[in-house]
Amino acid sequence: MTVGEVKELVLSTDGTIPVVVGNLEKMELVHKKQDEKDKRKFILSLTKSGKILIEKIIPENEQALAEINSKLSKEEKKLMVDLIRKYK
Repeated sequence: MTVGEVKELVLSTDGTIPVVVGNLEKMELVHKKQDEKDKRKFILSLTKSGKILIEKIIPENEQALAEINSKLSKEEKKLMVDLIRKYK
């Protein structure tokens, strides 16, 4: 995944994404490598530690979202989706 793709996924900006990526590198959660075909791009990949962290976080995140979701009415869920889409 490129840095630009990550920026879009996490709704970051050009100014903050280098800091985010730098912090992930310092924490040894990602590797950053220059794209061989397009030297303007960098490819990010998870390290072993990054993969372990993701495998731990995803189930916890899914559980938290399920708990929130269970407390919302159908109308509230639709409103939430509409608001998130508007933000993007």
